[in-house]
Amino acid sequence: MTFRIHWERVDAPSVPIESHARTWARLQIHAGDVCVTRVVDQRTRGVREAVHGPLMPLAEWLVSSWWYLLYEAPPTIPLRSPRAIRSPIPAWYRRHNLLHAREGNPLPDLTIARADASDVLLRSYRDPRPMGSYPVQFTEECELLVRREAIVEQLRGLVETVLEWLSDCSSEDAIELREAWSQVRAVAGDDRLLRARAAALGLDGADPWSVPDELAAQLVDRAASWPSELVEDLLETGNANALEDRFAWVEGARAIDMKSVSPSIALDRARDVAREARAETATAPAYRLGWRLVEAARGELLGLSASAHGEQVDQALAGWIDVQPLSSTVLPLRGWVCAHGALVAALPASATEVTRRWLRARALCVAWLGGRERLVTDAQSWSQSVSRAFATELVAPVAWLRGRVKSDVIGESELGEIASEIGAPPRAVQHQLENHDIARVE
Repeated sequence: MTFRIHWERVDAPSVPIESHARTWARLQIHAGDVCVTRVVDQRTRGVREAVHGPLMPLAEWLVSSWWYLLYEAPPTIPLRSPRAIRSPIPAWYRRHNLLHAREGNPLPDLTIARADASDVLLRSYRDPRPMGSYPVQFTEECELLVRREAIVEQLRGLVETVLEWLSDCSSEDAIELREAWSQVRAVAGDDRLLRARAAALGLDGADPWSVPDELAAQLVDRAASWPSELVEDLLETGNANALEDRFAWVEGARAIDMKSVSPSIALDRARDVAREARAETATAPAYRLGWRLVEAARGELLGLSASAHGEQVDQALAGWIDVQPLSSTVLPLRGWVCAHGALVAALPASATEVTRRWLRARALCVAWLGGRERLVTDAQSWSQSVSRAFATELVAPVAWLRGRVKSDVIGESELGEIASEIGAPPRAVQHQLENHDIARVE
């Protein structure tokens, strides 16, 4: 999917702030097929696809949030509008949502955040009604993934255009923006890696108080030989203070002897199926890709019927993935998956049969989504959300539940009976019942 920002300079002789007057522009933003700057003008009641205002505040915000926008995953999926959150607004939204670049000027409620190793998630919300005295109302909503390179190209172009328009401006804010952008552009090598990985934890990699030397060495050196997807999965679980235990857990998983594990000859086909399903659902929430991937893979790749469950699922999974138990458990890490020539899932030995079925399904999905090594975690990032939706439908298929549940409302005890019968976690069954309007649990 595409992301395009179009700007056109407009004269603003009456604007008193020099940097704002010089960067006054007509701004239009497209996310895929949606124009997120489409507004209703409150005065004329007309509809237009662009807004007018200074690009300077937006450029300042983009530069200050640069590493977070590209490398920090959302705290929850699906995202929410900052307007729907009680004050104080979490710092995460201040780093990721354009409302915090407004400074009284019209910008859409658009959130930009890391989705996975190569994609960025865009989520926009329409303005609520009524808008009071605010001059325009943004009307469009979207949710889609865009390649990180495309995001970088558009955001960089906007910042550098603003600096070009301010090339002979000596105001303090113009000088500060020029210096800040020069620092971003100058970062390379291990420093760049540190900025990205610190940002994934919500930290400023340029600030030694935020990222002391010990943590910096851990982020850059300890994982120097790890695949990037594995590091990103680990960092998106957050909490820098608990990294030592998490690094040690992953090192234990990576020490597993994989010589006895046969490569999965169908892995390439599975990833083709995942890519096809992903292309079909690029503008939909993560859970829809999970459902679509099960639908696409259940028959061809797993040999399962639409209502297969329990031991049938175990047998299908056994044909794809070998499970190696780990003695330790470190939350929020749930499992490690190697998909480099073979599929191996390292899961806690203490997990119950139902939990292991669920985690194996998630591990398979994560491997199919791509990468040499991945983690199964409790993080609310895009990939982990897809894997949860995939596992939910695989172990608690809607087709079976529709035939089993005849009431519109069921109690907790009946939910437990159904979950035991189908061999799935009760929470997964409840999600299926309620998300597909089969029954409500009370």
